[in-house]
Amino acid sequence: MAYLIARGRGADDYWRQALPSRPVTLGRVRGALTEWAAPWDTMISALHATLAWDGRQLTVSRLPRGKNPIYFRGLPLEEFTLTGGESFVIGNTTFTLEDEAALGPGSVPDVELTCSPEELRQVRYGDADQRLEVLAALPEVIRRSPSDAELEKQVLDVLLRGISRAGAVAVVQLTGGAPEVRTRAARAPELEQVPPSRRLIAAALRSRQSVFYLWGPKSASDFTLDAAFDWALCAPLPDGPAPGWGLYAAGRSRGVPQQAGGPSEQDLLKGDLKFAEATAAIFGALRQVRELQAEQLHVRASLRVAQEIQAGFFPRSLPPVPGYELAASSRSADETGGDYYDVLPLASGRFGLAIADVCGHGLGPSLLMASLRAALRGLAFREPAPHDLLGDLNQALFEDLTPRHRFITLLYGALDPAAHQFHFANAGHGPVVLHLRPGQGAVHTLGEDEDRGFPLGILKGPYKACAPVDLAPGDLLVLGTDGVVETRRGEELFGIKRLADFVLERSGRPLREVLDELMEATTAFHEDGRPDDDLTLMLVRRQ
Repeated sequence: MAYLIARGRGADDYWRQALPSRPVTLGRVRGALTEWAAPWDTMISALHATLAWDGRQLTVSRLPRGKNPIYFRGLPLEEFTLTGGESFVIGNTTFTLEDEAALGPGSVPDVELTCSPEELRQVRYGDADQRLEVLAALPEVIRRSPSDAELEKQVLDVLLRGISRAGAVAVVQLTGGAPEVRTRAARAPELEQVPPSRRLIAAALRSRQSVFYLWGPKSASDFTLDAAFDWALCAPLPDGPAPGWGLYAAGRSRGVPQQAGGPSEQDLLKGDLKFAEATAAIFGALRQVRELQAEQLHVRASLRVAQEIQAGFFPRSLPPVPGYELAASSRSADETGGDYYDVLPLASGRFGLAIADVCGHGLGPSLLMASLRAALRGLAFREPAPHDLLGDLNQALFEDLTPRHRFITLLYGALDPAAHQFHFANAGHGPVVLHLRPGQGAVHTLGEDEDRGFPLGILKGPYKACAPVDLAPGDLLVLGTDGVVETRRGEELFGIKRLADFVLERSGRPLREVLDELMEATTAFHEDGRPDDDLTLMLVRRQ
């Protein structure tokens, strides 16, 4: 067998590949078209040359995409052939052909092999049943691993059971460009402290390609570890939350009897490398799952805090309004939402009623809802006319809403319990803006008033006052967000009529009971029992 050795200027700029009987491509970046890569040399193009070994000599041909020349025997050539012991140069890298036949009878060569995923897929296990049984135990590893450190120990146990000839294994990592051992395990205590091959680990993790190395008994290679071992391999974990991780194994094959007619030493090592890659892929997936779980726990904890803060934005209890009964509730589709309601006692004896809906739901709308609440409460105490209040709010929030393509629908009004009138203005809010007269069974829609304005954040301009509502004894105001009536079951919506009929049928009961039953009814109406949008509703009844 023949090998091509690449050596750059750096101590780690090295690899040794067995030449196959088919042509291979050489370049700087390994990819779909480039099989062998020298990533350390910027003078080598992404796809630079083809190499063809015919069993006696190697033919090198520069490709059109190879910008820099290839030097052979001091001359820049487009195509040439070389034999064992000869070299060619591209940029700062020397490539040397090593022919195993030239090593002499009885010698044992060092063998470094970098295997692509395609090559490993073609490798067949000699002990497939045993290895598959070991891999099948990996789900149990998850259950028994409460921490990352324990997970690594369990994975190494799987690696030792799956690679029977391995004497020591380790989880390794590149930190600041230098290889480090995170966790190690061995079959015997005296093997546990044998240092791993740092160069082998660096070569595998930097190239993100599995590598094994088998050295001869008198080798002086940098890959040599200790007399206890004569082979080592490293399989990188797939890219994930922590790139630069890998699984390492080392063992001894010399002196171990081989089955007559069985697989060669290289084939056995390829099988071990394939098992290590399968374990690394599963281990990498487990690590990613654990990372995602940790992130989700952090996000959920943050959202719980946000949910608690947002809950404080709603009135803890509604203020008593002389001659009136009030009930209100809000339920978010996510941990936080963009709906808002408020009841504000005013100095004049009137009460400000607000119902709003920030487009969307979740954390972003909840932050805008907090800004709306602060601005509204800051402006309402001066008791401007409702339409003037909407104009001031639009002016205050416009620059926060427009760049983010957000808007807020809002209805704000002043309830006068002495005059039994509700004066209001509407910034595009609806359709749950109703005036119900149970004694007559009448339903009046207030959201379609011709003076209904545009949502906050859409345009800059004045708002108009809507027609005031006179409230007779028993009359109800039903103010809510669209999530109430847009709850869907298949193609059917909960709808305004079902909402109005529900309230009218229970008009003589306490509003708190009516409201709770209504929120449960909308939730139950949804086909999967979980509404897609925030639900907010306020009921006001003159006694």
